[in-house]
Amino acid sequence: LAEYPDPNPRPNADGTNTWYVGNDTQYPVIQDVLNACADGDEIVVTQGQYVESLHIANNDITLRPMALAPTAFPRDCVWADVVFWNPTEGFNNANGYAIRMTGGNNTYVGEPRQFTELANGFESMTTVPCLNANYAVNFNLNVSDITLQTGPGVVGGVPNLKPGLLTFSFASRSIDNCAIYSTDGTGTFNRCFISSQDGYGGGIICTGDSNATQFVSCVMQFMFATGNPLRLADGSTGPGCNVITVTGGRPQFLGSTALNSQVSGNISGPQGCISITGGHPIFDRVGIAGNLCLTANGTIMVSGDARTKMSRCAVAGNISRFGTFYWDCVGQSGPDMCSFYRCNFVANETANGTAGGQATGGIAYVAGPAYGSPPLIHFSECNGTANNNAPVRPWEPGYHNTASGPTGGVQDVTTPFFPICRVGAGWTMGAITPITDVDSYIPGDMNGDGIINSDDLAVMHAVLGTCHYDGDLSGEINIDDLLGVLASYGGTCQ
Repeated sequence: LAEYPDPNPRPNADGTNTWYVGNDTQYPVIQDVLNACADGDEIVVTQGQYVESLHIANNDITLRPMALAPTAFPRDCVWADVVFWNPTEGFNNANGYAIRMTGGNNTYVGEPRQFTELANGFESMTTVPCLNANYAVNFNLNVSDITLQTGPGVVGGVPNLKPGLLTFSFASRSIDNCAIYSTDGTGTFNRCFISSQDGYGGGIICTGDSNATQFVSCVMQFMFATGNPLRLADGSTGPGCNVITVTGGRPQFLGSTALNSQVSGNISGPQGCISITGGHPIFDRVGIAGNLCLTANGTIMVSGDARTKMSRCAVAGNISRFGTFYWDCVGQSGPDMCSFYRCNFVANETANGTAGGQATGGIAYVAGPAYGSPPLIHFSECNGTANNNAPVRPWEPGYHNTASGPTGGVQDVTTPFFPICRVGAGWTMGAITPITDVDSYIPGDMNGDGIINSDDLAVMHAVLGTCHYDGDLSGEINIDDLLGVLASYGGTCQ
């Protein structure tokens, strides 16, 4: 009912090997196998706690826990409970991280992908022996979305999902350490639990202009991340150790229909819970809830020419000084913007106040000398409810600046722009906006402008014989796609 390391490593039909490492195997030091394995290999870690600073630079590999027989969970099998701590004593005690990724293109850490494709083009199904079958994505789990759409009541009950639904745990052990350090990483961490021992230390640091690390359905909880500089083995220091720190690249923090990512129940230092000082990170289906950031200007803090895009995120019950989302945009003129699409901001609080005693920035606060310039912050189909204890907003933020808001109102969005922010398809006050997937494809509208006309015919003509704009999704550009445009010609998309 479980995987057993015999032989070890086990050869696979595609020419790769599966290594069984860790406790009770002949490879107790996991880094030794990471150094010896070939690209495309799978590394399976047996249950236990490991004090190593792992370094992954390999491409196409899979690092996952051993699969065990099912327990009370209604699933085919469960992952072994594996915890990685960064060392504080010994030969690599000053590395400052539990795992580091440099490069690692197409490498998965945590739950594996269903298909493995090697650099030579060979593609194979992932197999897990205890299933007696090919591995199915998420083990066909039936897990409700963690949407945080029910308002303030969810804040005190943010679940700790490890173990069971998640795979590896990565933990830091001092205020100048982090759990995951990605320097120009290009791999994926899937369903990992990220925390710190006794609350001290940071979670994730992403650096480097080419950083494209993906964190999928990961949970970041229960950290006291002060923002102290990361201490490295050579005596140098790195970025601040926050729950999430991004200084460059385009890392992505993503949830799924089965399990949203979470940043919840953390305490931050003056750099906030999520600190973005460079790059353009993306957040999609992330719950940011119940974080205490009393010394920080914001729970999510952006500075300089950094930008972020957040979609389908639930931001609830956070406490900070000036704005739940805080951006110091001094010297910035665009055209890039910080943007929010279909996000819910519920029951967040800020400690600042104006001369009249108003609390501001329950959703966002932008600081900078750009008074009267076009706004660089955008909201589309977002919701603001009960921020700063005000159940109903008295106005839509896109039509008022900070100086002309109604007397006695509580300003959810405070910026020096005019209008204070861009509002897209709609801004709702009161009722929570459902965060669901919407099929936006309109047959015949090839350029996405909402109108089917000669411009769409021109697009089709330009790509005939290529792999683009397959209107009927048949895998081939042909006359059927052209007929699809003609059938809808003259129509208007609703």
